[in-house]
Amino acid sequence: MSTKLQFEIYYGKGSVVEGPYGVQLNGFSRTRKGIDKPWDKSFGSVHKWLERGFQIDTETHVLTVQTLVTWANEGVFWELMLIRNTSDWKMYISTAVQRGWPLGMLVQSIPRGIVSSEGVENYGNTSVAMAEDIGFEHGQQNEDGHTDLGVAVVGHGASGTADDEEGNGRQHEVEEQAYEGRGSQAELQGHEEEGHGSQAEPQGLADEGERIPSIVQQMQNEDDEFAQAQEIGEGSDEDEDYPIPGEWREYGFGNPVVHDAKQQEWEYRENEVVQGAKYASSALLKEAVKLWSLSLKKEFKVVKSTQSVYDVCCVNEGCPWRLHAYKGIMKTHWKVSIITEHTCYNREVPKYNRNLTAALVANEMYGRILDAPHFEPKQIIREMELQHQYTISYAKAYRAKQKVFEMRFGTYEDSYDNLPRMLAIIAQRNPGTYYDVMHFPNPEGGPSILQRVFFCLGPCVRAFQYCLPLLCIDGTFLTGKYKGTILTAIGVDGNNQVLPVAFAFVENENVDSWYWFLERVKTNVVSSRSNVCLISDRHSGILDAIEKLKHGNGASPPLWPDVHSRWCMRHLAANFYDHFKNKDLQDLFKSLCSQNQQRKFNAIWKLLDELTAKHQTATSSASSSARTAKPFSQWIQDKPKEKWALLYDTNGRRYGIMTTNHAECYNMVMRSSRGLPLVGVVEFILYGCAKYFGNVT
Repeated sequence: MSTKLQFEIYYGKGSVVEGPYGVQLNGFSRTRKGIDKPWDKSFGSVHKWLERGFQIDTETHVLTVQTLVTWANEGVFWELMLIRNTSDWKMYISTAVQRGWPLGMLVQSIPRGIVSSEGVENYGNTSVAMAEDIGFEHGQQNEDGHTDLGVAVVGHGASGTADDEEGNGRQHEVEEQAYEGRGSQAELQGHEEEGHGSQAEPQGLADEGERIPSIVQQMQNEDDEFAQAQEIGEGSDEDEDYPIPGEWREYGFGNPVVHDAKQQEWEYRENEVVQGAKYASSALLKEAVKLWSLSLKKEFKVVKSTQSVYDVCCVNEGCPWRLHAYKGIMKTHWKVSIITEHTCYNREVPKYNRNLTAALVANEMYGRILDAPHFEPKQIIREMELQHQYTISYAKAYRAKQKVFEMRFGTYEDSYDNLPRMLAIIAQRNPGTYYDVMHFPNPEGGPSILQRVFFCLGPCVRAFQYCLPLLCIDGTFLTGKYKGTILTAIGVDGNNQVLPVAFAFVENENVDSWYWFLERVKTNVVSSRSNVCLISDRHSGILDAIEKLKHGNGASPPLWPDVHSRWCMRHLAANFYDHFKNKDLQDLFKSLCSQNQQRKFNAIWKLLDELTAKHQTATSSASSSARTAKPFSQWIQDKPKEKWALLYDTNGRRYGIMTTNHAECYNMVMRSSRGLPLVGVVEFILYGCAKYFGNVT
């Protein structure tokens, strides 16, 4: 890619006009010229180039250069910035390239010595005083002061009109005062010749240094050396000065930023890759190239990708587009060195783009997915269509979602290894927290395999001592890469609010896993608290585990002899519906379960017997192959009334709570996190409890 930058150069007679977007230079003539590697050039060389191009007589005129800048925080408001030295010039070039400003400059030639307000107005808005500060003394003199050669120069020339002798006299007087002691080399030589080759000696008189040519020449040489050192930035390390940046002296400078040695090494544009752009890492470089290609509606393929080189080209044959970036041996950043332009075009609007990878989609959707883990792949597809006008497959959207989880929590495999260490840190920083991990040996050798994990948070355990002696227990399945089950024990406080108490990750719901979980609930949560009631959904594993805890197992004594078991009315009603297939009868059965008066209980029981008998006769006559349903009394006789009927609840152990809805409610809260790795699920529970307690208090 060419290193020459094109500049719009405004010149000629005209005036600067203020508009709604800042200065307007439409009144000036305009030409377009290129400068090769302007960031490497000093302002002195650029100034000399402009003097030669406009054929300026530096003895009679001063050439000023002002560039177009905008420092507005919002919108665009163009201003003119006077370039005084190389630091101003390089600051302008770097900022213009960074921010994408159009490169433009206003070049004006102003006669030396014009100090009247009328003279200033005739030369636009540029201040003569500012022009005199520049003080360039070099350049070639033309025969007539300055010639046009087709390029208009702002100003009236070196001499005034014949009608204004008094004005010319004042002007020549000012010029003599301004440039006294700055004679040219030819003038100095002429004075030496007039002295017949003799060198005037200092006599110690006042102001004799302004008349002796050797002293004048020495002073002039020192001034030139100092100006040159200031121009090229040279100087002594011991006496190094730190001047105020030139842009800080400009009016309208709205973003003062200190540029020091701690500034980052990488510089890049948003959604565009340019030659010379720097990136902190290869991942940022690759992401920027992909986003740029998506905005251009182009595709590329990777030619070479190593630890120090990244080279890509267009997928279309014959297209010369290429991007090359590298990382220097002693550098910490990547730099784009080569970019060529696309010559291919799309015959139709593309629907897919090979560079819209799952990793790029994950980076784009990272925040959205973490804020809402239940974000579906279909929603990710829709977001990509809105952002980039490209369609991705369902599988790619799913992989992107899983990659977001891995970016935040690590891989699913790593979570099994990281979970014990995470729980150890939680237990260390939360007094009263307990966790237990169960492994079994790897049959193929190597590290053991994690099978079960139990944990309870210390604040929740302490809070349970002030809640009802009741726990709703339930299990729900994991939806991530690897299957499993989460067992939960949820308490209820006096205001019927949910209290998460204990959790476990197990392989599935069975007698052994439930016994393992409830054994640790008894030891670390319930402790010495007596007559605790467990409400469950009649899962066979739960019922058998409670029996083993209450009555012991063979030679082992009972671990929890005073535990009470109750059944969930809603789950029992679901079993009722499976048997009788009638919604009205199911509602009537729920009314029977929650009835607390004996007379009404008996009446509803009798009504259920009658209605179920009629329903049985009707269904059997309608279909001879229909399964014969048992009457209600026969179906319910093997189910103890104290397990499901509120009226027969011994000593009110269930406290009027007929269902496991508290546990089901918390399972619904965890619905969005069940697809995360295990460390993500634990983090969700931990932060969720902290936020929940904060809102309740």
